[in-house]
Amino acid sequence: MPWHIDLRDRGIRSRVLTESRREFRDAANRDIISEEGRLGSVAECTKPALALRIATAVLLKTYTYETFKEPLKVFPDLKNIALMTYEPETFNRENLQPADIETTLQEMHGKLPHFASGDGRYWFTPFPLVIEHVEKKAAEMLRGPKLKLYEAIKERTKQILVKKERRRAIERGELFNERNTIVIGYGDEIWQEIKINDDPSPKLVVLVKPEVNEEEIRKIILMKGESGRRTFRNTVTVVCPHQKADFDALLTYAAKITAAEEVKDALAEYYRDKELRNLQETTLKKYIQNNENILYEQILSTLTRIYYPVKGRISDEIKSVNTTPTSSIISQVEAGLKDPATGPKLRTDFSFIDLADFLKMNLNWDLIEGEHPREFRDIRNVFYEITSAPFTTRKAIEQAIIQGVQTLDIGVKAGGKIYWKRIGPENGAELPPLPMEDTSEILPYKLAAEELKNKLIAETGEHKIGKEVHINWYEVDFAGKRIRLEDLITQTGWHKILREGTIIKQEKVIETGFILKIAPSTIRVKPNTEAKATITVEPIQDYNYEVYLKTEIGKLEIEKGTPPFTSTWHLGVLEPGNYVFTVQASGADETTSSASLVVVVESPEEDIDVRKLETSHEGAKLLKIMPGDIYSLKMALDITSKLKLDAKARLTLNFGENIRFNAEDIDVKLAGIFVQNFIEMLRRIPSLEKESNLNSSISLAKPEPLDKQRITAFMPLSEKAIFTIRVEKSD
Repeated sequence: MPWHIDLRDRGIRSRVLTESRREFRDAANRDIISEEGRLGSVAECTKPALALRIATAVLLKTYTYETFKEPLKVFPDLKNIALMTYEPETFNRENLQPADIETTLQEMHGKLPHFASGDGRYWFTPFPLVIEHVEKKAAEMLRGPKLKLYEAIKERTKQILVKKERRRAIERGELFNERNTIVIGYGDEIWQEIKINDDPSPKLVVLVKPEVNEEEIRKIILMKGESGRRTFRNTVTVVCPHQKADFDALLTYAAKITAAEEVKDALAEYYRDKELRNLQETTLKKYIQNNENILYEQILSTLTRIYYPVKGRISDEIKSVNTTPTSSIISQVEAGLKDPATGPKLRTDFSFIDLADFLKMNLNWDLIEGEHPREFRDIRNVFYEITSAPFTTRKAIEQAIIQGVQTLDIGVKAGGKIYWKRIGPENGAELPPLPMEDTSEILPYKLAAEELKNKLIAETGEHKIGKEVHINWYEVDFAGKRIRLEDLITQTGWHKILREGTIIKQEKVIETGFILKIAPSTIRVKPNTEAKATITVEPIQDYNYEVYLKTEIGKLEIEKGTPPFTSTWHLGVLEPGNYVFTVQASGADETTSSASLVVVVESPEEDIDVRKLETSHEGAKLLKIMPGDIYSLKMALDITSKLKLDAKARLTLNFGENIRFNAEDIDVKLAGIFVQNFIEMLRRIPSLEKESNLNSSISLAKPEPLDKQRITAFMPLSEKAIFTIRVEKSD
């Protein structure tokens, strides 16, 4: 095979590169191997031994021909080169693959100045090299001002934010994209103010410059220019060079690329011969492409230090993590943010329970058992405002909420419609449309049950359709029993029964008789206020019999009459609570009907949350205590035990990702023992405290009146816990 000819041997070399072919001596020395045995440019290839064999074979095959500006048919193509260089024994010994031949050929085109190609054929040319002009110009650039080179590095960085093929992105980041990524190069802050918007959206800042300090990064992540702290402090990630980054290497390749581009634009000044100019232009394009590929790899290897916001013990802080190079900047940044050492900081696969626990622990928002609706944008903004939150996407939050609707833990109210529980034997959840509107309300299941109840009660009653009267009502099938909805809602815990039962719509058609109505069908009255409603009797068709009314409570102004007629129903003053009362109607022709009235008498008291018990709360009733951390929990448990209050504790304690302790409704003394042990563990291993979070509460078995002694006892918990107390409503 041609490559067996050793050009290091002076005798062989003089016979091959004769005086008539002396112009190829420089090409052989520069690109292949010198007489002293020193490898030429083939040494820059990934597989230099294979490149040496290919270069030797191609040189010996092509150097004897006169024309070198264009490919001749006798010049070898890929197949010819493979036949000239492939030897199974050698390839096995050196762990090479046949495919390496094509890969090495592609490398050689940009790294060997005298190596040329065209129309799929390869040869060596002795003509003056355009690469010499380029490298001379690049060396001059490296000795002069380097702002142009830093700008070239910055522009090439923008090209590898995402992986592309033929200028089209073939991968997509979960959190970041080219639109929400800002690339800042060396000197940019001098010529213009760098502005990172303070809004509820993720942003990636790429710092492509040497000597980046943490204070500069902290200001970018947590501050809004010079005007103060960010509102959305959990939105900015910064990636910058690692501490041992070699910017001289980046500048070298940037200089080669910039110089090559300038020479390519002025090729006519260097080469007047068109054929030779075209040949050199092809060489330049390959040269630029190869150096760009190397620069891309160097940039990816340089930008491996990632900074992100975290919650510190006193205030918000920044942390860093090192990542490994991948195929693009965004993919390696997101991989770094998913490193378990960060939390992980980037999470797009959390469940509804994860979401509910996070909001409960950090904001005391109870999505499941709470009493307040939350707009979707408020939940979304939590992930942009609180640095203890992971970075996530709108879609991930939506999917977690959908999961909560599927388990009927929450409902969603959007466009005036409640999405929660299906009506009918198929049961299950009715899911809201996606994407969710910012103004969509997320309702704890009790509020969702209230919304659905109000809707169904409004649909309950009589409706004329032609000459017929259709009477509609709803029943709930639970534990093998059926109960009318209007009767169910008077019972304690009806929300859970409605959630777990099956709601069935019932309908009855009446062709003759009368319609009995109560308006309104549900009334809400304040304490010590008379409850009253209006009863209406309307005929169906030509019904003219007398109708008698009868109630189980209160007094009717009119007890009988011929339809149509109305009567006011006075129920008197009722104690606070929920009631269902029924009125019976019977006609002289023995036609009967009944209707129900729901009465809600408001309590004179309301439940409020306070962070401090004061003397003004004397006479109020204590319902629940929600401590802020493990130390205030221990204090609250000790005080509750000392005051001999009948209470149960609930606590969930997480240590990192893998350790979780959960206890429901346990005795406060037992809970105190557990908590004391956890505190001892945190003292022995201080690093665990940063990775731990707590969700806890102490619920009283019955409302406990607060007197001066109890208020004083709880004083040490001021601003360290939230107290739920029942107080008299103010007018």
